[in-house]
Amino acid sequence: MMLGEAHYVRYDETTATRLLALANKMNAEYHGKVSNIVAACADSKTFEKRLSELEGIEPKTIEIFISEGAAVLFASSK
Repeated sequence: MMLGEAHYVRYDETTATRLLALANKMNAEYHGKVSNIVAACADSKTFEKRLSELEGIEPKTIEIFISEGAAVLFASSK
């Protein structure tokens, strides 16, 4: 439902299923917070490795996330 409300037009039930699995893993392992992944990592390479272990997170997604968001996350965790 949220995908439709956000005007995503290229998705099907498998997309929703993958997003649900990702959310469940994030909740179970990191209490639903990306900042908890950062806290569990000694450096950005470990952070990238943990991100890659999340289903559906591909190298390009990690590259974009690192360039746009990791500096903020790592700065706030120090």
